[in-house]
Amino acid sequence: MKKIFTLIIMVLAIALLFPYATVLADVLIEPDDDFYNRHRSRMRSMNRSFYANGENGYITLLREPDSRREVISFENGKVLYIMFTFDDDGTVWGITEVNISETETRRFVTGWVQMDNLHTIYDSREFFNEHEDEFISRPFDISDLDLDGDLVMWSWPGSGKVSGTYDTLHLFGNETNMNIGEIVYIDKFEREWGYMAYFYGFRDVWICITEPSNSNILAFNPAPAPDLYPAAEPGSVPASDSAGYGSSVQGPSGLILAATLVSLAVTLSLVLIFIFWNKKAKKK
Repeated sequence: MKKIFTLIIMVLAIALLFPYATVLADVLIEPDDDFYNRHRSRMRSMNRSFYANGENGYITLLREPDSRREVISFENGKVLYIMFTFDDDGTVWGITEVNISETETRRFVTGWVQMDNLHTIYDSREFFNEHEDEFISRPFDISDLDLDGDLVMWSWPGSGKVSGTYDTLHLFGNETNMNIGEIVYIDKFEREWGYMAYFYGFRDVWICITEPSNSNILAFNPAPAPDLYPAAEPGSVPASDSAGYGSSVQGPSGLILAATLVSLAVTLSLVLIFIFWNKKAKKK
C-alpha cells in the first residue's frame, strides 16, 4: 500500500510539473557575469529587446560598465535582448547575452552597453504607454472567452504578431473561475482586448476577448519604423576578440537549459515508475 501511495504522488508531481515547466525556466534566466553577481542587489529587471543605435553606426559591448575591455561590436540595427540594467550614477547600462555562432552549436557572449546607445523595439509595453488613457478597468476570466480552439496571444492589439497560443482545455480542464487580467482595450472595430502581464511563460501579451481563438486578425496598428542612426559601412565595425569574455559557452542558453532540466526530471520519474512496475510484475 505504501508503494502504491508513493507511485501516486510521483504521477501527480509529473502532472503538475508540465504546466509550470515554462515558469521554472523563466525564473532561472540570469546572466553568467561577474559584475552582475557582485552587484546583484542593484540590478533592475528589463527583459526587453532593443536595436543597436550608436552615433558612429555601431555599438560595442564591454566587459563591465564603464570599462575599457571590449567584448564585441555590432552595427546599428542588430537586435539585443537586455536582461537587466544597472544605474551607474545616472548612466544606465544594460547586460545582454548574444549568440555569435553561425552554426547550429550555440556560442554566447555576455557584455554591457549604455542604454542611450540602444533604440527600443516597439512592443506591448510601448503600446501600453501610448494608449493607457484609453483602457477600461474590468476583470475578465476564462469564463468570458468563447473559445473554439487554442487561446491566441498577441504582442499588442492590432500588431498582427502572434506571441503564442495555449491549449486552455489542457491547462485548466473544467476550471471556469480563473482571473486572467483587469485591463481591457476596445479597438476601432469594437473588439475587446485583454492585457496579461504574465501568463504561463508569456509576458506582456494581449488576447482578443471578442475572438480569443482567431489567429488571423489583420494588423491595423503595426509597429512604427525605427528611427536609427545609419549603420556603419561593412568592414568599418571594429573587430573584437570575444574569446574569454562574458559567458562565451557552447550549448543551450539559460532558458533552454532550464527547460531541458525540467524535461530530464520528468523523464527520470517515468523511468523510475517503469522500473517499479517491472519489479512488481517479476515478483508476481
